[in-house]
Amino acid sequence: MTPAGLWSRIGLGALLATVLPLALDIPAPTDLHVPAPLALTVGIAGGLALYSISAHRRPVPRAIGPIKTTFLVGWAIVEEILWRWLLLGGLALRVPLGVAFAGATAAFALAHSHGRRSHLVAGATFGGLYLLTGELWAPVGAHVAYNLLVAGSLSPVRAEMRPG
Repeated sequence: MTPAGLWSRIGLGALLATVLPLALDIPAPTDLHVPAPLALTVGIAGGLALYSISAHRRPVPRAIGPIKTTFLVGWAIVEEILWRWLLLGGLALRVPLGVAFAGATAAFALAHSHGRRSHLVAGATFGGLYLLTGELWAPVGAHVAYNLLVAGSLSPVRAEMRPG
């Protein structure tokens, strides 16, 4: 992907994640509603567990810079609004919940050009946390924790080649 293509994708994603929640009313796909602080805590724990399971043969994560951290946090929020709230939640209004979950998970994996198997597992984890808690804070916390750990474990050269 060219730099212009990447920035176009980032800009469009951020715009959609900002505007769509103001324009659409999509309820959580389950009746469960864990308090937001608990959902965030569960999500962070889920992201740490996901990384721990997938981290064999990776170096110990190191700190990453504030610009990269800010980008990864922001992009994880954008992706969770689009993939879990909009796609999973929107599909769940029209098809059985299991079909919505499978469709959103598969679409998330297919949208990533590298590591589709790991993105399938990550998407299932993030979606499962959304269904488990009924709060978007859970997959946001998991996605942020996972992305920061993965970025911290990449070599500086590879980390520059793979945004978010």
